[in-house]
Amino acid sequence: QVSAEYRALMMSRAHRAAGRVALASRPLLAALPRANPAGAARSLAPTRAAVAPRARPMRRPVEPEVATGCWPRSLSGSAGISTDRVGVEVSDHVATVTLQDQKTRNCLSTTMMTDLHDALVKLEADPHVKVVVLAHTGKVFSSGHNLKELQLAQETTGDTKAIFETCNKLMLKVRSSRLPVIASISGFATAAGCQLAATADMCIAGEGATFSTPGVSIGLFCHTPGVALGRAVGYKAAMHMLLTGDIITAEQGVRCGLVNEVVPADALAEHTRSVALKIAKAPSAVIGLGKRTFYEQMAHGDVAEAYRYAGGVMQDNMSYPDAREGIGAFIDKRPPQWTDAGL
Repeated sequence: QVSAEYRALMMSRAHRAAGRVALASRPLLAALPRANPAGAARSLAPTRAAVAPRARPMRRPVEPEVATGCWPRSLSGSAGISTDRVGVEVSDHVATVTLQDQKTRNCLSTTMMTDLHDALVKLEADPHVKVVVLAHTGKVFSSGHNLKELQLAQETTGDTKAIFETCNKLMLKVRSSRLPVIASISGFATAAGCQLAATADMCIAGEGATFSTPGVSIGLFCHTPGVALGRAVGYKAAMHMLLTGDIITAEQGVRCGLVNEVVPADALAEHTRSVALKIAKAPSAVIGLGKRTFYEQMAHGDVAEAYRYAGGVMQDNMSYPDAREGIGAFIDKRPPQWTDAGL
């Protein structure tokens, strides 16, 4: 059992952290590494080209403050987060963020992207939330950018920079967040919608889901979707999708690394939630540190440097209260009592 002194220490640290995010999270570098489909339900050997990102110095993250039971249990479910276009529900440490603008096929308009970004920011600030699931209503996960909005901006001001910067901000938020983000897709994910699926930490698809980057067919190449796609599936598969605009199935997505696993469409929501709940059983501090470290080391082209960086973080992780508790519980053959267990 955790001692009274240990709990008092954790309570003190949590009070010091009040008013800011429970888990420290500094922005990640812009590079979006490839997803790993290993362990997919229909695992087929991935056929991806090796990616050698540009080398850059890496810094080891500092230990985040650990939230404990002194925090409120949640942000009152979806209060203050849901909008007309984005629905948010929180239960059992899992936040389900639903794209629900069916009239526009869940297109990523500036408003939709802002709503999604703001929802992620607010959820990250709630220590009760450990995992985010991106879901959707209707037959389309997202049809990509709002072309009417882009055309209007081009014809009136000649400047679409703000729209694309809003998109970049959303994608980077998905990656820099301490919260694992799982895309749960049962329909079409096209252009920037496919980009959002590729950016998520995991992607679970229903049997009828499809993915494409068809911008080339309307004279607007999917340049920014290619950033996420190339790092998820590798050069050759990404270029095929970008150059041809071909639609790929969920099963093909597993083969190229875009999708983790495919399940029957009617079981998608339940299965995705079961995966999210499994992740949520782990301590938040360790999950947040692990996500950030993974993307940091993947962004470095030199393997030896990546090992030095990751090894240093593992040394830091050993000093975490959760690591001490988890190792002790394993040795003592008892369930661990994580520092965020009271949430």
